[in-house]
Amino acid sequence: MQLGDVISLQEVKLSAVNINIRPAGGLSVHVQDANATLIVTEANLNKLLATNPPDGTRDLEIATLSGRLRISGKIVWNRIPVPFVLTGAPEIEGGARLRINVHQIQVLGPISLPSVITQGIGTKINDSLSDKLDISKLPWKIRLTSLVVEPGRILLSANTSIEISTPLLGQNGTDALNKS
Repeated sequence: MQLGDVISLQEVKLSAVNINIRPAGGLSVHVQDANATLIVTEANLNKLLATNPPDGTRDLEIATLSGRLRISGKIVWNRIPVPFVLTGAPEIEGGARLRINVHQIQVLGPISLPSVITQGIGTKINDSLSDKLDISKLPWKIRLTSLVVEPGRILLSANTSIEISTPLLGQNGTDALNKS
């Protein structure tokens, strides 16, 4: 499943509770509690990073590990590409965005660089993730509820309520239902 032009999902699991369908004067559907689990593969995350890399980075590659991510690539510092490896745990921020709680950043292998540079790398990646994967920009109010990182994929759960109303065709408001 393609989620707009942002990312492809390997699998989507949906469940709902308290579904009300009312045909009076139009078709109204109300779902009080809808839950979704979205499964995103490591390959699709890498496609996202390749097509939408954070400014000042290149050659990014993500690896999904048990409970954490490893992102490797290059950050351009004074026009010089500097290789780095970042490890951290992804988190849900405010129920709407994803960010990485950075545990470690290695730059140029074992060489230590000023913390302002390593913090800058983490900030660039987090700002990019927050912007590109911000579900508050969707037309529905959705709340991210859990995130699990497994080798090769990420499972993301969300919750919402849905209200859909459409006018029915025909004189008495039931013709559209009878024709289907």
